[in-house]
Amino acid sequence: MIEEINFLLIGIIAGTATGLIPGLHANTIALITIYSPLEKNLGFALFVISMSITHSFVDAIPTILLGAPSEESFLSILPGHRMLLQGKGFEAIQLTIFGGLFASITALLLMPFFFSFADNYNETLPLIIPTILFGTLLLLFLSEKKKPNALFIILISSALGIISLNSGIKNPVLALVIGFFAIPSLLQSVFSNTKIPEQKKSFGKGSSKTALLAGFVAGLISIFPGIGPSQAAFVSKKIFTNIGKRGYLTIIGGVNTANLLFSLLMLFIIGKTRTGMAVALNSIIEIDLEIFPVLLAGAVISIGLAAITSEFVAGKAIKITKMNYQNISKGILIFLIFVVFHFSGVTGLIVALSATGVSLFGLASKTKRSLVMSFLMVPTMLFYLGIGF
Repeated sequence: MIEEINFLLIGIIAGTATGLIPGLHANTIALITIYSPLEKNLGFALFVISMSITHSFVDAIPTILLGAPSEESFLSILPGHRMLLQGKGFEAIQLTIFGGLFASITALLLMPFFFSFADNYNETLPLIIPTILFGTLLLLFLSEKKKPNALFIILISSALGIISLNSGIKNPVLALVIGFFAIPSLLQSVFSNTKIPEQKKSFGKGSSKTALLAGFVAGLISIFPGIGPSQAAFVSKKIFTNIGKRGYLTIIGGVNTANLLFSLLMLFIIGKTRTGMAVALNSIIEIDLEIFPVLLAGAVISIGLAAITSEFVAGKAIKITKMNYQNISKGILIFLIFVVFHFSGVTGLIVALSATGVSLFGLASKTKRSLVMSFLMVPTMLFYLGIGF
């Protein structure tokens, strides 16, 4: 048991390190472990769980402080960066941590009810995915004042998503996410001479009960096939309206952690792998009635330690605002361009720059940047409608 605990603690350290690296995908890290020369046993499985969960907490720090997202956390750039500019970056990170804790506790309490849900998972729920996504996108479009611009952004983003996802480009979502969300935010910081005020360490008014519930619901939605944490958070925000930027950050924090817990349960019940963590676990160890409680206990311990670690690291990280933020933004911008080139090649760079152009047009035309989410939503709808390219 000492060996297993050591593996879990090492996973916390590894997840903290990977979470702080801008643009690094938790699924990529989890899948790399499959090829590790280390013995694939229970201890190694606990390492994968603790690393993945810790990463889901810590990656809010570079997203909010640097505007450098992962594929799961990119939606938190928008409200998180606004709070950073108000001197509330630490509070924004705390909201994601709080959301992760609440969603985890709720998910654990509802796991007994989830068993009955999982039995009908493959037959019923995937049928309503296109309706949910279409309704959400329609509501978003109707809420825009400049509808021609909004329609153009939806159509061009959808086309770029469909082409990129079906073109054979390596890691197309990574290139699209960085192009749509990270590069525009960083360019704004570089060219607008953004000044980051001194960050307060106080915690303001907490999130509403509605926002906390929305975070849990988003985690539940994200287990549907074809819907990731980012899409689930987007849908949940449209279901639970008027939660504000604080509530939205709570959703983002809750969805990623809850998604990992539900994916562990789905793997145990019906053998479905919905996350990179689940894929890695499936290749490491056979999860039976004896192993599952141990892994679940490891997940619970990891959640508590990850929350404490994230709070501590965030407290140190906000000192970065005392440095030249323009130079930091330039450095992160260059790093993310290298990341796209390394993982997606020259074609990926073209895709990322195209997405950047669409996003900048949206900013200039005063439309919500969340419209570009159609790059994921429309291909998902078409997939479940049986329309291929």
